[in-house]
Amino acid sequence: MNKINNIAFRSFGFVLSKIEGVLDMPSRIGQITYDWGDYIEPLVEMGDIVWGSRTIKSIVLFNGDRFDKTLTECLIMLENLPREFILTTAYGEALVSLKKVTKRKGFTNRYAILDLEFEESKNLFLRELPKAIGGNGIKIDTYDLKNDFGVLVSKIRFNDEIPEFKKVQANKIINMTLPPYHRKLKQLLLDCVMPFNTIKELTEKTAKLQKLLSLYGLRTVLLEKQSYKCFITSGFNVKKFDTYIKFTLKLTITQDENI
Repeated sequence: MNKINNIAFRSFGFVLSKIEGVLDMPSRIGQITYDWGDYIEPLVEMGDIVWGSRTIKSIVLFNGDRFDKTLTECLIMLENLPREFILTTAYGEALVSLKKVTKRKGFTNRYAILDLEFEESKNLFLRELPKAIGGNGIKIDTYDLKNDFGVLVSKIRFNDEIPEFKKVQANKIINMTLPPYHRKLKQLLLDCVMPFNTIKELTEKTAKLQKLLSLYGLRTVLLEKQSYKCFITSGFNVKKFDTYIKFTLKLTITQDENI
């Protein structure tokens, strides 16, 4: 059952129409790399890594006639919510705060379409990562994307993430000429499809994948016989369809791997 602060949606007069963001992975915030002038150092130790919040957006239909409530009463209930509370959906529970309520055009005190925006900033990842099954496909560390997470990679791409090094005056490296591989880092982009049969299965698989990506240190990505040392800077946004989801994994390749 869908609940806000353990209060059923229907008590607010709501019917949930759509929800987005519950499966997204947030991006890192703060300093992610350090520019030494001739080397870009990834900051991947446990104390270096800070994750941003996750935004969960829902569209709800308010029907005052069906639930015997006015829109004014509903909005007062939302205003009186605590700063943080549990949002319960088919995807599980999330500790969130309510950031924004937007009424769409054409609302009345008995009927409205509302956009609710929640922010989740804590407890984003699993406490422990289950043991890897492994396999002979595309792997991150010992985890096979297909066997461990049910992920099918539809396309592999590379692109430049950091186009130019800044001249570093602090260590008196001025007007220096650097070879091409010292001027940019590349990203490995994996376009992914994850089929699913149930929401529970989908939630468990994405949570396990996000836990792997959130670990400190470098990840080793194996594509066929070529391996890359990577670190995570960007999260991913999930686009959900009836029986599968799509998203793009973005892994930044360390400078040593570009040489």
